[in-house]
Amino acid sequence: MLADFACFLAYQPRLESCYNCDMKRSILLTVLTSLSLIAAVVSISQASSIGPIGPTEPPSPNKIAGWVIDQTSGGAPTEFLVVMADQADLSGADKLPTKAEKGRFVYDTLWTKAQSTQKR
Repeated sequence: MLADFACFLAYQPRLESCYNCDMKRSILLTVLTSLSLIAAVVSISQASSIGPIGPTEPPSPNKIAGWVIDQTSGGAPTEFLVVMADQADLSGADKLPTKAEKGRFVYDTLWTKAQSTQKR
């Protein structure tokens, strides 16, 4: 038994037990892969259930529609559309000749606006 384990670790199987070592190696790899996947799923599910990091301020009631607050009371999920008070100026896209340039302009402008207005 010890010789089989040694051949398994050294990957130099003896001729008479070559099949045995390959079988043990594949079982071990399957078990280790399964355990890794389980650990990843558990850590992701725990991370997503933690919630925001640090203290959070309650939102100002005049910034959120009452029905959104009602729908999400108790942590219930709902769908809603967020309209930012400070809008990015995308009018410069009209002057660009190609669709790719317009797309890049819009993306860059929105990204810059998001970086400057959202809390980190």
